[in-house]
Amino acid sequence: MWWRNVQNHKNSLGQGNHEIRFVLGGSGVELLRKVAQESAEVVNRVESLRNEGVKINVYASVLEGEKIALDDPLFEEEADIIPSGVAEICKLQQKSLSILDHEK
Repeated sequence: MWWRNVQNHKNSLGQGNHEIRFVLGGSGVELLRKVAQESAEVVNRVESLRNEGVKINVYASVLEGEKIALDDPLFEEEADIIPSGVAEICKLQQKSLSILDHEK
């Protein structure tokens, strides 16, 4: 699954030599929630990745529109909520970070 790709990437760069962040819009949130409902392992993996410094950002409008509560274990971190995905990605690009788009 996707978390193996993240772990492989982290391992190849070495501890502390990376910043990994997921910026999820509607389809990303929908996919993550669907997979999490099918397997509790996904929730555990998300928590583990967070503990290792991986950030999972979610558009505030998606949470509001989908009526996702802030106590949802996938999106409970206050710091995870961003006002605009486009603005966040632009900020990341200004920091010269690589952007991988897996929605296509």
